[in-house]
Amino acid sequence: MIFSYLKIFFILTIASLSVVAQDDDTGDIIYPTPETVWRVGQHVNVTFSDEVPEKETVSIFFSDARQTTLGGGPLDDRVFYFTVPAAALSRPGSTSLLLAVRRTEDRRLASVDAVNVRVIPELD
Repeated sequence: MIFSYLKIFFILTIASLSVVAQDDDTGDIIYPTPETVWRVGQHVNVTFSDEVPEKETVSIFFSDARQTTLGGGPLDDRVFYFTVPAAALSRPGSTSLLLAVRRTEDRRLASVDAVNVRVIPELD
């Protein structure tokens, strides 16, 4: 029973994130900006503003590839580097939702920042 409630909560949370990202509200993410184009296999980064709170951590992943954490650690590092995975490939004419889940020092959910990026196939 509890699992069902958690599953519904998770689905509603992801649905609301899509709306936030569509409104170009990226939270504290300053790069990438909405509609940035990344290529599968490209080395990229996510950069946060100087205004992030101390003692928070972050985990970065794509909504459609949640099983793969791209980067993370103390949020005051501000810049997180990773390679764009094939699982993040956007559908034609669409974008991929990049999520940054932020947690407080005691591991409670602080916030979720999101941005839509366009992920295209790697060059042959």
